[in-house]
Amino acid sequence: MPKRQTRFVSLAIVLAALSAGCVSTPFKGIPASTLTDDQLISELGSVYAQLGASAVGLGQLRSMLPPPDLRITAQSFTSIYLTTNFVADTAYTSGSAYTTTRYDVYDANEISRSLNQIAQGIQLGRMRELNARRAALETEYESRIAYRRLRAREMHDAIAGFFTDHPRLREETRLLETILPWEEADYFRETLARLAFEAERVVADREAGVSTGRWYGTLELRVETPDGSAGTPEAFPLRGNLSEDASGRLVINLSSKSGGKVVVSDLTSGPTLKWNGSLVMERNAEPIRAGASAARVSALVTGDLDKRYIWLRFEKAYPAGDRLVGFLSLQR
Repeated sequence: MPKRQTRFVSLAIVLAALSAGCVSTPFKGIPASTLTDDQLISELGSVYAQLGASAVGLGQLRSMLPPPDLRITAQSFTSIYLTTNFVADTAYTSGSAYTTTRYDVYDANEISRSLNQIAQGIQLGRMRELNARRAALETEYESRIAYRRLRAREMHDAIAGFFTDHPRLREETRLLETILPWEEADYFRETLARLAFEAERVVADREAGVSTGRWYGTLELRVETPDGSAGTPEAFPLRGNLSEDASGRLVINLSSKSGGKVVVSDLTSGPTLKWNGSLVMERNAEPIRAGASAARVSALVTGDLDKRYIWLRFEKAYPAGDRLVGFLSLQR
């Protein structure tokens, strides 16, 4: 390649290195400790990719570094000194001559090599910055893993201790699952303490044969269209009290964590629980579905108080042909 063209290529390499020299990652400048897990992984992936690209670029620059091309130049200077003397009509000339030769050595590839080395320096600086970011991110990543492993061990030990202290709750997994959303606290051990207290109380009432009192469960709602397709169901955890009114009828007043309310009335008690009344559903003091605040039972569904469960299916038809179908499942 001609020397002039080689210099243009080297200059282009330096300009490219300068343009890529600034590190740019999705969350540059944000401390690793403040990143979410997804952001941390995304940042690490970007750093790894740029480190790889920088290493490849540095390798290419090193392969393109031209070797020294030493050239020698010589310059000679001759100085002549003459003296002329006249004797009578005769001229006598004498003199001396000195020749000095200067030799210079230069590298014909000096500019190309300098530009290439500048580009390598830029890439090395970029890699140092990326490596510093990588180290901070990896330290944070490893710290989070260690912390979560510690928390997992603590949770395992706490749960094991929970069932050691409350052995009769080992068979009450379903009940514990329905109570848990209502007893969650800021600290795990506090949550377990509250969960144990409430579950023990419910089980004690049940074992004493008391049907009234606290019940837990879920309400699942879905909309079915005339063509038979069904929308995505919504499920709400429920908690409430079963009580007997002045006329001897059983009523359950339930609430959901989202602010909704469910009232089941006109329950008839006996060997089998029956319901042919109404279900009033509200969410934030508004009917669950526009134009209707009550849903009538389409088929008689039974539950058994002695076996500690209530299960109801209901539906409400709308003029457009849609149906709101619900499943209410309670236990204690």
